[in-house]
Amino acid sequence: VRGDPLSVSICHCSVCRSLSGAPFVVSALFRPANVALTGSAATDTARLTTLQTSPSVMRQRCATCHAPVAATLGQKFVAVPLGLFQQCGHKLPPQWHPVHHLHYESRVMDVNDGLPKFLNRARGPRY
Repeated sequence: VRGDPLSVSICHCSVCRSLSGAPFVVSALFRPANVALTGSAATDTARLTTLQTSPSVMRQRCATCHAPVAATLGQKFVAVPLGLFQQCGHKLPPQWHPVHHLHYESRVMDVNDGLPKFLNRARGPRY
C-alpha cells in the first residue's frame, strides 16, 4: 500500500465474522490506486482466490494459505486486514488505529473501547 489509510474500522457484520472465524475484523481502508497486490519475489504475481460476498464487494484471499488479503468495496475503496501490517512486534502509528465500529448491532460480543459504534455503516445511526 501507499500512504496512510483513509480510515481504520472494526467490522462486526455477519459476513466478516463468518469469513474470519472471529467476533469482528479490523481493516484499513484505502483508495484502489494506493493498493497493489503482488506475489513473491519468484513469481511477482499474487495468487489469489476471489469471492463475491455482495453485489459490490469482492474479497480476495491467498490461494496458498487462504488468509484474507483484501476486499474491493465497489469502485471507491479497498479494505485490507490490519493484521497484515503488524509484523515483527512493531506498533502501528496512531493514524493506523481503529476509529469506529461498523455493524455494531450485529455484534456477538460487546467492546468497551470508547470508539463510536455505528449500527450499520459509517455516518449512519449510532448505537
